[in-house]
Amino acid sequence: MAMETRSSAADPAASAKRPSMVSRVLVAGQFALLGGLAASAARPAPWAWGLLAAGVVLGLWALAAMPIRQLRVVPETHPAGRLVCSGPYRWIRHPMYAAVLLVAAGALATDPAPARLAMGLALAILLAVKLIREEKLLRLAYPDYAVYQASTWHLVPWVW
Repeated sequence: MAMETRSSAADPAASAKRPSMVSRVLVAGQFALLGGLAASAARPAPWAWGLLAAGVVLGLWALAAMPIRQLRVVPETHPAGRLVCSGPYRWIRHPMYAAVLLVAAGALATDPAPARLAMGLALAILLAVKLIREEKLLRLAYPDYAVYQASTWHLVPWVW
C-alpha cells in the first residue's frame, strides 16, 4: 500500500518533550471509560457484532496506514513524525477515534443501562476534546495540516 506522508516542520526538541498533564489525563480517562464499558459489558447481540467488527476493521486499517514508530496514544506528535494522508486518513482525520467509538457503540447497543450510556457519552466527549487538542498540535507540527483539514472530515464522513 502506498503511503502519502508529509514531514513535520516542528522543532524536534520541542516535539520530543514528555506529554502534557492534560494529555495524560485525557488518555487515562479514555482508558478508564473503555475499561468500565468492557467490564460491564454483556454478551453482544448478533446485530451489535456489526458495529464491533466495523470498529475493529477501521482500527486495523488505520494502524496499517500509520508508521508504527509514530503511533502514540497521546495527542502530541512524534518528533520525526509524518502527516499520514492515506488509507482511512484520506477521508477522516481521526479513524482510530472513530474505531473506538464504533466498538463502544457496539458494546452499548446490547446493554444500554443508564450508567453504561453515561460512560459512552463521557467517552465521546472526552475523545472530542482530545481530538480538538490533537488538531491544534498537528497544525503546529505540520504546515500543510490546514489544507488537509479542509479536505477531510473529523470522524464521520458527511457529518463531522
